[in-house]
Amino acid sequence: MAKTGPKQGITQTMTFAGLATFSSIFLIGAMLLTWAVLVYLRRKAILDMPNHRSSHAVPTPE
Repeated sequence: MAKTGPKQGITQTMTFAGLATFSSIFLIGAMLLTWAVLVYLRRKAILDMPNHRSSHAVPTPE
């Protein structure tokens, strides 16, 4: 009788492909969410953007 069941190579390849897809989607989602939050904070003037008279060089919360 022949063995029936999943093949080892196919299972590992599908698992890796699923993990790579999930990771890619998660990364893109995190980048879009970060961009949206920064746009919101700048629009509402919650994030202070430094100018030539500021005492700081990077954006800081007010």
